Amino acid sequence: MLTNKVVCCSRTFLTSNANTLSIKNQKSIMKVLVVYDITNDALRNKIADILKDFGLIRIQKSAFIGYLTSEERKDLEKILSRKNLQGNDRIDIFPICDRDLKFHSRIRHDGIFYGENWD
Repeated sequence: MLTNKVVCCSRTFLTSNANTLSIKNQKSIMKVLVVYDITNDALRNKIADILKDFGLIRIQKSAFIGYLTSEERKDLEKILSRKNLQGNDRIDIFPICDRDLKFHSRIRHDGIFYGENWD
């Protein structure tokens, strides 16, 4: 049962007690962050290749960011779910609002950087 309504970047999400998300506007384009923890080197490389094929940009060894339509996201989820994940392997896909990304900070040896543009 849907209980809470959350609005983020002009898209409306309905959440249930199980913390699942249902996107009302299925045609919207969303920025996504994909992170994964895969133990097998060959599979990890294959996952990276798939994410690149979807136009996502690598921001760390196991993290990609970019834009997907809801259809592309569903396709990506189907493709990734068919991969032979083992034990504690996991792939997480997070929708991210541009306005929230402006609060991003990156800490490096040469300082702290804020609101980096990923495009």
